[in-house]
Amino acid sequence: LFRWNGTFVPHPKVHGDWQLIAQVSEIPEFEPSGKQAGLRSPPFTTMSLKNEGMTGDPTWVWSGDTLMDLNRYQALKIVPKTLSNRDYLFVEAGGFSSRHKPEWKSPWLVLVRR
Repeated sequence: LFRWNGTFVPHPKVHGDWQLIAQVSEIPEFEPSGKQAGLRSPPFTTMSLKNEGMTGDPTWVWSGDTLMDLNRYQALKIVPKTLSNRDYLFVEAGGFSSRHKPEWKSPWLVLVRR
């Protein structure tokens, strides 16, 4: 379970505008020069991570390394990476459920800085 105290924690590497380009099972699986695919019903196609935890949508907020989906009550891990001189943001796709087996792991959405 995740409990947020409402305090915003800045993270300069994630601040900005992002475009969704792919979905991968694991972060190391992503190849910047490879064919981008795997998007099935993504929760968003763009994401703007603004000051004080705001985004372009009031039902999404962020703090530190976590993106919070207020519609589905999910806390999604955010991992910024620079690959081939481009900034990428990996965000857990979510879909957490007690129906999944214990070894299940969320896929990752791959965004590129716009």
